[in-house]
Amino acid sequence: MVSSRIRAILGSAAVFSLLSLLPKFLALLKDVVIAGRFGAANLLDSYLMAFVLIGMPVSIMVVALQTVMIPALVQVEGSVAANRLLGGGLKLALLALALALPFWIAAVPWVLQTIFPAGVEGRNLPSVYESCWWLIPYYFLNGCNLLLYGALQARRSFWPNALIPGVFPLALLGSLWLMPEMALRPLLVGTVLGSALEFVAVFTLVLRGGVSFAGSLKESGILSKAVLALPLMLGAAMSTLVPVVEQMIAYGLGEGSVSLLSYGNKVPAALNSLLVTAIGIVVLPHFAQMLHRKEWHSCWRLYLYLGGLVFGGGILVVGCGLVFANLVIVLLFEHGAFSNIQSLQAADVMRMYLLQLPFLLVAMVAMRILAAMGKTVTITWVNALQLVVGTACAYALGKELGAAGVALGTSIGTMLGCGLLVWVAGKFLSDQSAKAEI
Repeated sequence: MVSSRIRAILGSAAVFSLLSLLPKFLALLKDVVIAGRFGAANLLDSYLMAFVLIGMPVSIMVVALQTVMIPALVQVEGSVAANRLLGGGLKLALLALALALPFWIAAVPWVLQTIFPAGVEGRNLPSVYESCWWLIPYYFLNGCNLLLYGALQARRSFWPNALIPGVFPLALLGSLWLMPEMALRPLLVGTVLGSALEFVAVFTLVLRGGVSFAGSLKESGILSKAVLALPLMLGAAMSTLVPVVEQMIAYGLGEGSVSLLSYGNKVPAALNSLLVTAIGIVVLPHFAQMLHRKEWHSCWRLYLYLGGLVFGGGILVVGCGLVFANLVIVLLFEHGAFSNIQSLQAADVMRMYLLQLPFLLVAMVAMRILAAMGKTVTITWVNALQLVVGTACAYALGKELGAAGVALGTSIGTMLGCGLLVWVAGKFLSDQSAKAEI
């Protein structure tokens, strides 16, 4: 039973990763084009800061809602109740995002001015605020896309999650080609257009399986699921703050530091998406189904076997990445405005980010089992501790090692969080397995 589950999970994850190769190639191609045009400069720093900041409410509220909705949709799969639950989730997400937007837009200038009261030499903070306004359509579209992808995961339709995101970098590439000027506008227009095309594609697929917007939020059943999501939102806030804190620290280190952090994280992020995201997307419906049937012992064995496999695979990938980091960065980015010195600095960042990959893989398995068990408060506390430790380490190491130190600090926080998640999830499962045998 467990061995067949592992084969099914790894098989689906492998298919997902293979299908994701084209979108990841397009994303890297987009980054190569951006590196050639902008290098590591203030203009790109402003866009990257705005992109992360405007996405914070979505990452906090919608990701948490998606996490609790997937197991709920699995339990009522193929029914009218599932369609109404999905419709209610989309309505609730849009309402929550609309209510949060004015407060967040007003808070962004205050946050930056509080952290950098005297500004930062050579920086243009107003361009960050202006970019946030331009990205408001992306803010809503991205929120809808996350829930729609979640609905497809619950239906065990994984290929759209792998392929459709390729529309986003393709739109950005088109925007950069049509608007060759050295300005923010091509990046902002391409971001909004890409998210809009992505929404059209994924919503069309979801409609085939059914979605209902009839009735109130209470009648759809989404409010009870939203209550479960509240603790996760706090945890998501902690997780979402990690890239924001990284960029804030890097922003104070000098021109181009945010860009170097971004370039250095491109390959690790692509690997995370290919491996970590694949495991997370595929494994949650399986855990949800097993726990719904109270198959505690099988779930416990699956957790142990799968955790060991992904950690070992992650170690192998990291070993190769550490050896070839310089070559990869040079081949991808060293052209146009991107210099050799910047390549060396980005390669150091890449190595530091890669260290967390095996731990991210295992942590994803642990988080999915905890989410399926409804242990959302536990995830929140671990995320909070990880944020505190990671921030402290990133700040201290960033002062000594620059952008690479910021990345290393984040990896240290991830390692600690992984250890706690693995221990807690293992304890819950072993306890339940032992009770079931009595």
